[in-house]
Amino acid sequence: MNMKTLRLWPLAAVLLTGVASAEESIAAKLMESKSCSENSSSQSRTCTYRIDSAFWVEITDIGSEYAAVHFMKSDYEEAPYYGSFATASGCVNVTKKGSGDDAFISPKNGKIYKIWTECRDETLK
Repeated sequence: MNMKTLRLWPLAAVLLTGVASAEESIAAKLMESKSCSENSSSQSRTCTYRIDSAFWVEITDIGSEYAAVHFMKSDYEEAPYYGSFATASGCVNVTKKGSGDDAFISPKNGKIYKIWTECRDETLK
């Protein structure tokens, strides 16, 4: 390796790190898109969460024993994002394929978590 190559390594490392960290987390994307509405007659709350046009989930009756998760768009084979429901945590898992980045949504409070155990702890209280 010559001196020019050695000097370029730190620059390349900074540029690559900037590119890798520039992508927004799934939790941040869900928080930006989260939209909730309240039905005053039934005193229920519904929240919708989307990521671009690739993923869409809706949770109705948040906080009640009748809360329901509706996967409106979640395509494991074709889309970059998909959702699942984990009975162990009671949370909706949202995953970007191949990234290791996940987010977790609680049907109990409608909040988004980056760590599944935090979602579980709040949901199963």
